[in-house]
Amino acid sequence: MQYNKKVSFIIPIYNVAPYLNQCISSVCNQTYPNIEIVLVDDGSTDNSGQICEEWGSKDERIRIIHKKNGGLSDARNAGLDAAEGEYVCFLDGDDYISPKLVETVLPIMEKGYDMAAYQYYFVSNDQNMETKPWWSGEFLIEQDHAKVDFYLNNLLRYGVGWEATSRMYRRSLIEKYKLRFTDNRKIFAEDLCFTACYCLYSKKIISIETPLYYYCFRNESIMGTERSRLNAGRMNELSKSLYYYFRKYKASDEIIMAFPAIHFLIIQNTISRYKTLNNVKEMFLRKELLADIDDKKYFRAMLRRLIRNRICWAGYFNDLEARHMIKIAKWWLSGNVLTYIMDTLLIKYRERRFGN
Repeated sequence: MQYNKKVSFIIPIYNVAPYLNQCISSVCNQTYPNIEIVLVDDGSTDNSGQICEEWGSKDERIRIIHKKNGGLSDARNAGLDAAEGEYVCFLDGDDYISPKLVETVLPIMEKGYDMAAYQYYFVSNDQNMETKPWWSGEFLIEQDHAKVDFYLNNLLRYGVGWEATSRMYRRSLIEKYKLRFTDNRKIFAEDLCFTACYCLYSKKIISIETPLYYYCFRNESIMGTERSRLNAGRMNELSKSLYYYFRKYKASDEIIMAFPAIHFLIIQNTISRYKTLNNVKEMFLRKELLADIDDKKYFRAMLRRLIRNRICWAGYFNDLEARHMIKIAKWWLSGNVLTYIMDTLLIKYRERRFGN
């Protein structure tokens, strides 16, 4: 393999000293040598900053940024400002990667893909590992209809994941459109927001089956502390941020018209996760959902558009799924128990009668 293309690894770091050596070592030990490692010490109060300096003195490929604490998104953005490689990967300071990550993914990216997603191992506190199967294959999303279909039936269904850490990006695309991470203190799943904006300008995406990233779940991590919360309000803010971005940068009319379905799936994602973790039925979540959302005007406006303009998005789903979405949207809007029950019975009847 030729080594003429450089890959930048951006690692935001905040108080992860016990895990940092393993993280940095896994990047330094890549079988593909032409890399740069941007360590962003986001105001750590433990000895993470010192560990960064020690590694910097041992490997000239390492660049270190010490900055005031600004959160995960701010640290990643500082890394993007400093990165120089043709390709970019993100890595969290308490995770680690396969030594063959670049060797595996870079040749694929060199075939003209704008993004390559790879699977990860979920490493539990007791060191058990498991993977979540993703959809593998090529996605050609240059045309508007294909792009909307990718958003609704793949990205927002976690078909290729949405973590920034499980993919390689083309830096020229990031810089051309000045893409940066939205403040994770305001929205939840800032990775999804970044990737969705990135995909707006992408033409070819590929997902591979090989797990190359080791995501270590820790109770004290950001995801560990946020995992059991509803976070509907911050997901609503994510939807709003994405919607205004699409409008500002003139996304196609087809994407804008289908956006209420994008909004619905964004909210439904957090609802589904919350239901599973807390064993709560959807019918009893409406009050909790609305209490968690600050901008109820935007939330309700999107749901009304979902119901009113069904013809603009229903073509991306089968009839039964479209009916499910309408039923739940009506329930979130009105709270009419009788309508919810009648719609549920109608959908169950159609399932038995028509099998779709």
